[in-house]
This record gives sequence, C-alpha cells and structure tokens, in this order.
Amino acid sequence: MNIGKVQIKDKKTIEEIEIKDLRPSSHPESDSSFYDDLQQHIDRAIKQNGIRDYNKGIYNHILKEQKNRKKVGFLEHLLILIGQVKGVIKYRLKHGKSTFNRYENYHYESLDLLKSEGLFKIQNQIFRAIKGSARLELIHSVSELCKDIDLPKVLEAGCGSGLNMYMLGCLSDNMEIHGFEYTNARLASCIVNLWHSRYKNNLFLADICNLNLEDNSYDVVFTNHVFEQLGQKNAEAALKEIWRVCKKGIVVCEPTIHGANIFEKWRMRTLEYCEDLISIAKTFPDAEIITYKEDNIRYYPNTSYHLIVKKS
Repeated sequence: MNIGKVQIKDKKTIEEIEIKDLRPSSHPESDSSFYDDLQQHIDRAIKQNGIRDYNKGIYNHILKEQKNRKKVGFLEHLLILIGQVKGVIKYRLKHGKSTFNRYENYHYESLDLLKSEGLFKIQNQIFRAIKGSARLELIHSVSELCKDIDLPKVLEAGCGSGLNMYMLGCLSDNMEIHGFEYTNARLASCIVNLWHSRYKNNLFLADICNLNLEDNSYDVVFTNHVFEQLGQKNAEAALKEIWRVCKKGIVVCEPTIHGANIFEKWRMRTLEYCEDLISIAKTFPDAEIITYKEDNIRYYPNTSYHLIVKKS
C-alpha cells in the first residue's frame, strides 16, 4: 500500500514522491496521529536541517580525515565510562523494554553528522575520530559482495537518516540502492538527506521482522546497528527475513556477546540488546560464512562485529 505523496519545497518548485508502506496493519504508529503524518516529520526535518545538496563533499572529507585520531587517556576514559553507566541506567528507567517510544521526540539527523567526532575502539584502544570513518568498512564490504553483479540491487534494512546510502552511493555509481525504515520520523531524515539523489524514489516503510517482500528481491541486504535494540528473539527473526529476501548475501554490523568486556556485556543485557547472531546464521541452508570479526573501527562502548554471509 502507499502511505501517500509527500512533498518538498525547494526554492520556488514543489516536488513530490510516493512512499510505500509495507508494514503490518498492527504497527504501533497506527495509534498516533503524530506518527502517521510523514509530511509533518519532513517539514520539521527541513526546518531543523534544510534540504541537503547531494554531492561527494562530505564523503571526500571523511576520506581525508579518517586517520586523524586523538587517543583518549585513562582518566578521560574512566569519566566517559561513568557517564555511560549513568546513561544506561537513565535510559532503562525511562524506556523500559520498549525501543519505539524513544522516537517520540526524534532529533532529525543531517549528513553533517558524518563529519562530527565520536568515540571509537580501534585495536583495543579508545580514540576520538570522525564518525563517518566507522562506516567505511561496511560500505566497502557491501561493494565487494556486489562486485561480480551487473547493476546490483542493494537494500539497507533500517536506513536511518540515509547516511550509509549516501556513502555507498559516493563509493559506487553502479548500484541501485534502496532503503526502508520502521517509523515515519526516521524516514523523514532520510528523505530530506537524499532528496537530490537518485535514491529518493527507493525509500519505503517496513518492519524488518516481517518484510512484505518476495524471496530474493535484492542481490545484497545490509544493516548497521539495527538488530541491537530488537532483543535476541526479534533480531533472530529479522536476520532470517533479510536472508530470505537476499539473492547473493548479507552484510551485518551488529553487537555480539563474543569478545565483549564486562561493561559491554552488562550494557547489552541491561538494555536487552541482541547478543548473538552468528549461531543463527550458521543454521541457514546453503550459507557460507565469509567474515565474522570485530569491526575495524567501532563505536565505543558498543560491541560490533562484522558478519558477511553468502548464499552458496
């Protein structure tokens, strides 16, 4: 079904696109008029961040700055950990087991987020580095998996604000990139950020645990920290769904209990994040595990493993 046309006012012109809604009818947004109005979210996102030009400027900036890192000292690291503990407890008390209600006052993200600094773990050390650098391994893995396919059809499951779709499009012009989100609020940022790209007509709403898509719909499907907040049971269902709709394989960057330290294990269990996907992937028929390792650069204190599975 279609959620309807949405429009963006750019200078003196008004452009429209049609957004498909493939979510089940039981989706919780149906109970809220605020969430149901995608156009309202788009208008708010434009007011907050404006409509972004789609060019390689930010991507080139990431490539230039990716190795500029500042090592975090022991005392600063300790203070950050204390702050993280407080944040986890506060988040758990506020949201409980729900991951949906945190979108109520959603902050619309801009592509400029890729240029900001974040905290990362690199070879067992903590650094401050440009955020976009943490996504380079992901998009290169997707590109590598697609290399033998002529005009591959790629899907980002949980495209967020379109940051990965933007970077993947800058890396390769020879791809048909699609993306979906669970809530109108998050999809609004993606629409605004990718409005001047060729991907704006490839965005839709869907539930990753129940994809209304045909088997083998896309050559490659990838995710980036989408499963984590689903909890283990739903994450397993979501992994099976993206495996079903992929033709060649999947690239998944998600948390894992493997290799996690005491704090990371406590954080995952307190927030009820998923803990293990590799054991599920190994049960898939005709599955070949290409890669399973810690991300080269990962957000700290998140655990994050790189999982690439190919259909043999």
